[in-house]
Amino acid sequence: MEKKILAALVGMILFVLGTAGCDEANDSAHEEPQTEETFNEESDIEPSHSEVPELQGEEATVTRVIDGDTLEVNMDGEKEEVRLLLVDTPETKHPSEPVQPFGPEASDFVNDQLEGKEVRIVPGTEKYDKYNRLLAYVYIDGETIQEKLLRNGLARTAYLYNDLRLLDDFHEAQQIAQDQGIGVWSIEGYAHADHDHGYHYEENSKDNETDNHDHTQHMEDDHNCSDFSSAEEATEFMEKSIEAGYGDHRLDGDGDGVACEG
Repeated sequence: MEKKILAALVGMILFVLGTAGCDEANDSAHEEPQTEETFNEESDIEPSHSEVPELQGEEATVTRVIDGDTLEVNMDGEKEEVRLLLVDTPETKHPSEPVQPFGPEASDFVNDQLEGKEVRIVPGTEKYDKYNRLLAYVYIDGETIQEKLLRNGLARTAYLYNDLRLLDDFHEAQQIAQDQGIGVWSIEGYAHADHDHGYHYEENSKDNETDNHDHTQHMEDDHNCSDFSSAEEATEFMEKSIEAGYGDHRLDGDGDGVACEG
């Protein structure tokens, strides 16, 4: 009888121990997916840098190129005038300044690159200037038009008081043109990087002398022989002046049709 009771107790003890072991195994099985879920949450919070675009913007269509650093675009059905960030191209349409060297080339370059094209507009930290122009980086084929202009010597870095995220990239592109001495860097003293005072260009003395001797735009003014470098030049002016109705300016003293013979 005692042996039967002892056997029954041993069986009960073994049963209890077996049940506990199964519970621990089940708990372990449930812990594994919790660990994986926690890892995935951390990955979502801290994605790798390559998965995050450096600059995001809006798609637009270029409808008109105004000059080398200004254009018009259509964004969501609205017209915007865009001024390129961090660059300056030579003037072509300034109301009080003449057309500057490489200004037309810059305008033609931007027109060829962007006219009618789809671009990505990335506004600056300050979106608009005092003329209500949108200040932006403009991307075409994965690169800004600013870098293309700088690399070809058709612009310089300038107006560095807004968004400077791409300034280092712009300096690298500009250095290529500077090293090669092309475009705006081919004229000594003409362009200066990172300044806001525009371009500096003066015609050489021969060009100025030629311009000074072109009097045909001022026929109504009084002229005398000291205004001309030769009798031929004075005679040509006199003939054009007579034809235009301004007379001979008393340049032909002896009336033989040749001015300033003495």
